[in-house]
Amino acid sequence: MGWKKVKEHYRIEHTVQVCNNCIWIGAGYIPDGIVISFAGQILKRFDSCINDDMQRYQQAIERDSTLFRQLLEQPDQFTKSITVYTFKDGDIVEKLCEELGWPNVTHDGLLMYNNYFSTDKQVVIAWAKANAAAAVAGYQRSVADAEKTLAEYRTELAAQEAYLAKLNALPTQEVASN
Repeated sequence: MGWKKVKEHYRIEHTVQVCNNCIWIGAGYIPDGIVISFAGQILKRFDSCINDDMQRYQQAIERDSTLFRQLLEQPDQFTKSITVYTFKDGDIVEKLCEELGWPNVTHDGLLMYNNYFSTDKQVVIAWAKANAAAAVAGYQRSVADAEKTLAEYRTELAAQEAYLAKLNALPTQEVASN
């Protein structure tokens, strides 16, 4: 995938990453300032007038989405291939990159957050375990909260059903009109 070719051709000084089957261009707290499909369609526009560079990237890509697709389809060339590790869905994953750490990206375009990527596999295993343990604890709390709420709803439902049964047992009489 040619995410690096896209970055070089458009002289993008911001972060370029592959995320959710799209190209994201952004920085810092706004990693997805511009979101572009692999087909070259801008899915999220950067409409702020305070960044001329972001406007320039967006306009150039819009002018020729075919060129964008062609660049993206070309394989990237990397000067270095440093092995880094990360984790996903209970697996420890090996990736390659040119430069370590945030805001750099792996050869396949993943932004390397400092607490998710390391050259030390044992460090990544420890992060993965801590992350999974925190997720388990969080979901255990959520399940307990949901079960408590469900019990409260069942109690209230039973009360409302009893009220309805009591009302349905009353004789129905026609109301006389005055």
